[in-house]
Amino acid sequence: MGPTVLVDNVNGSIKGVRVGRLVQLQIRATKSANGSWGNLTLGTIPAGWRPLDDSIFAGSGREGGSQKEIVVYADGRVESRNQSGAQPGAGFRIDCCYIAS
Repeated sequence: MGPTVLVDNVNGSIKGVRVGRLVQLQIRATKSANGSWGNLTLGTIPAGWRPLDDSIFAGSGREGGSQKEIVVYADGRVESRNQSGAQPGAGFRIDCCYIAS
C-alpha cells in the first residue's frame, strides 16, 4: 500500500505511511517561513495520524545565517520554523517518523 495524502494545499503536500503506531510523513513544501524567527503552517494532518506529543525535526541544511526546523504538533499542525536569521522562503523536502497517539 502506498502513501496516503494527508494535506494538499498551496504550501505543498504531506503524505503519510502508518504501520501500527509508527508514522512516516513525507513533507514536500513549495515554500517555507522566510522572516527572522518566522514560522509558516504547512497544513493540519487528520486525527489518527497525529503524534503523541509535539515532535521537532531539523531541516535539511542551512540557508544563509539560520537553520530550519519542522514541528509536527500533537493537535495536527505541521509548521516550518526559522531558527535565527531570515531565509528566502524556498520549498523543501523532508521525511520524518514518530509514534502516533
